[in-house]
Amino acid sequence: MVFRKHMIPEEMYEFKSPYYMTPIGVTIHNTANDAPAINEAKCLQNDPSEERSFHFAVDDCEVVQILPLNRTAWHAGDGHGDGNMRTIAIEICYSKSGGERFEKAEQNAARLLALLSYFIFRKEVKEVAYTHQHWSGKYCPHRTLDLGLERFLNMAEDFYKEIEQKQNDIISKLEKLDEVVSYVLGETQVLVDNSDRAMYWLKRHVIPKDVTPENYGELAEVINTLYKQGVIVGEGDEVLSMNYDTVRAIVICKRMIDNLKDEVLEQ
Repeated sequence: MVFRKHMIPEEMYEFKSPYYMTPIGVTIHNTANDAPAINEAKCLQNDPSEERSFHFAVDDCEVVQILPLNRTAWHAGDGHGDGNMRTIAIEICYSKSGGERFEKAEQNAARLLALLSYFIFRKEVKEVAYTHQHWSGKYCPHRTLDLGLERFLNMAEDFYKEIEQKQNDIISKLEKLDEVVSYVLGETQVLVDNSDRAMYWLKRHVIPKDVTPENYGELAEVINTLYKQGVIVGEGDEVLSMNYDTVRAIVICKRMIDNLKDEVLEQ
């Protein structure tokens, strides 16, 4: 089903759509002629001052939107009643002659009614669907009524259930995707943690190259001795970067070693 717009210009709203509205439902019409939807839409603009309008025209191939859904239209024959002032109007084309084209147009209109029911009103079809006859007594939608209104509404209900099922399937897939994403993020964090541990180990076991008397003075020999004994290790990038506490610890170790040497020599 193709959807397109052929909107009434705003300068015609004075006669075609004078008020804003919050719709309560959808009113079904038959056009009572054999013109396609785009012709029905264009026809409304031939006489800008005529108080006649609707929101959608539907034929066997497409849906044509004529007015925004928050604007009123003159279509229900009830003056300033709820039909004109509070419902979205759908005109079903090719109702004069009927036949295959009308049947297909009616199917598309039923699908449109289902879409509006589900996405705009969040209610089932029969809770929001009205006929022109309901508002003013006019026998319209004439051919749809001849063929059986309940049949048409049931068709729309079937489309509604299809839409609902598709939306539930999408929600279910999104929920599963969320679970998968959560799992992947969790596993990724584990890999990151393990990688951090591995990098830490590698950095801690890289032989420092810059421990020389020029850099560390008399501590260089002690540092290298303690490093070879595994008491201290590198911090990565093959450079022994030490903070104050580390240097202080080395000084203490050096003094302890010197004291031990002195004791040995005295003996």
